[in-house]
Amino acid sequence: MAVSEARKPEARDPLIYPLSIQAYRTLGELGLIPKNTELLHGQVYKKTSKSPLHSAMVRRLLRLLGSTLSTLRRLIAAAGRSRPQATP
Repeated sequence: MAVSEARKPEARDPLIYPLSIQAYRTLGELGLIPKNTELLHGQVYKKTSKSPLHSAMVRRLLRLLGSTLSTLRRLIAAAGRSRPQATP
């Protein structure tokens, strides 16, 4: 192999290590993760800011669907606390 044909180093994919919720919280408390981030499926993502239009639409939807959303939130919370029944 001639000098001009030297092999270039191969590019590698970065290693990704998923974080647990506890690790994310601890790193946040230590100031190692910025506050404008969120943990999704073990990966840290920067939150995007919401536009004024988005904020206005959310407020309007909350006004229109207020009681329905409140009921839905209670049902979701109750479902999260429930466990499947054991089969006899």
